[in-house]
Amino acid sequence: MNVVLLADTAWLEEELHSLQHLIIGLVDERVRVVQLFPEDAAAPPSTLTCQRLTWSESRWPELNRWRLSRMHAAVGRLEPSLIHCLTSRLWRPAVQVAEELSLPVILGAVAHAALDRVERAVRGADPNRVAFAAGTEPLAQALRQRVDPAIVVEHVPIGAHASEEMHGCRGEDSLCAIVSGDGEMDEHYEALLRGIAQIVE
Repeated sequence: MNVVLLADTAWLEEELHSLQHLIIGLVDERVRVVQLFPEDAAAPPSTLTCQRLTWSESRWPELNRWRLSRMHAAVGRLEPSLIHCLTSRLWRPAVQVAEELSLPVILGAVAHAALDRVERAVRGADPNRVAFAAGTEPLAQALRQRVDPAIVVEHVPIGAHASEEMHGCRGEDSLCAIVSGDGEMDEHYEALLRGIAQIVE
């Protein structure tokens, strides 16, 4: 599978850690990732194995949407399986590119402010090729009320979530933890190590 991730600079600046976790999870599932990001946006360190397409971002939203909607040929050459748009600001061009290439598109929604963009984003799109990934259940319910019933709307909790059950931690079983990162000891690593110590003790 080959997934195109689409975002703008504002989303990347706010959600860089989320992007790293998303890409690591996709790569772990053997998904090839293509970043469709603004040309001036910095790539996070964990995404060096990803292919990258760039677009020229403007401060004018309409110009950004127009530029992105013209990227279907470049995106199509990479033979993607689907497009995942990470910000509601780019939903419409993501749908347009997906329609040009007859691809499914996932539209990420994390705030109720995005609801104002729903009807315009999906207007004229094949409802069987559009899905919404909502960050909360109330947002998912609000989206379901605004879209064609054929459009899939799923609640996809934001962040990494541990299983309710712990496997392999009974009795004399050995424990193992794999931690990846830049190796710099900061408050996040200290909190992680304290948490591991509590489990081991």
